[in-house]
Amino acid sequence: MTKEFGANSGAEVCLTVAELVARLSQFGGTTLMMLRGPEGGFVPLCDLHETPVVLNVNSDPAFGPHDVPWESNPADTSAVVLLSGRWLGI
Repeated sequence: MTKEFGANSGAEVCLTVAELVARLSQFGGTTLMMLRGPEGGFVPLCDLHETPVVLNVNSDPAFGPHDVPWESNPADTSAVVLLSGRWLGI
């Protein structure tokens, strides 16, 4: 089941792992996985991992709304994070 974050009607909708698996199962096993680049184009999806996250802590539009926990702000939940080669230094 999708999860909504935020109290406003414009809340984000986040896929669950089960929903992602169901959607991905319609594609062939050799189909490439890519992410939309920040300025356009596409970058390859190279890895994924589970990480703790704090929800709705960033208001600056240059950052995503969720972040890693820190001492004064513990994790709300965990999430699977998709990484491209660009952020892995590949």
